[in-house]
Amino acid sequence: MIESQLSQLKDLIEAAHFAPDDDAYLAIVIDNLVDLREAQQKQIDLLTALVEGQTQLHRAASNHPLPPGKSSMSKKLTARDLDAYCRSKAGVPLSAKTAANKRHDGTGPAYYRDASGRAIYDSDDVDEWLAVRVNPQKFRSTTEEESTIGRIARR
Repeated sequence: MIESQLSQLKDLIEAAHFAPDDDAYLAIVIDNLVDLREAQQKQIDLLTALVEGQTQLHRAASNHPLPPGKSSMSKKLTARDLDAYCRSKAGVPLSAKTAANKRHDGTGPAYYRDASGRAIYDSDDVDEWLAVRVNPQKFRSTTEEESTIGRIARR
């Protein structure tokens, strides 16, 4: 589209060159220059929007989105990172497969999914989950135990 306008513009300029006193040719040339500039600006705006959109998508994929109520100060952990984190914090191993099983049955730490579908754990949630499992509470009945453990596991 721009190439055809450029070609027409060259033809008009050549025609204007041969008739410099004709104001109609100059007006047409100026109008075409303005149209060409507007078309170029539209293309620039579209490309800018595309680049900004791609940049935002890249940021979203590389920086795991935070669920509501979570601060950016806590560490984000993948299922693979979870094992090393649990071992260093509490000496408790938690393999990626075990974490997947705990996600399935609802007994593991709270998690969310990032844009690529990976399970992401917030270190604050893992710390809370570990505190209950490493420092067991005393209960007077199994009902009390199930209500407390179940409530913590579902957070």
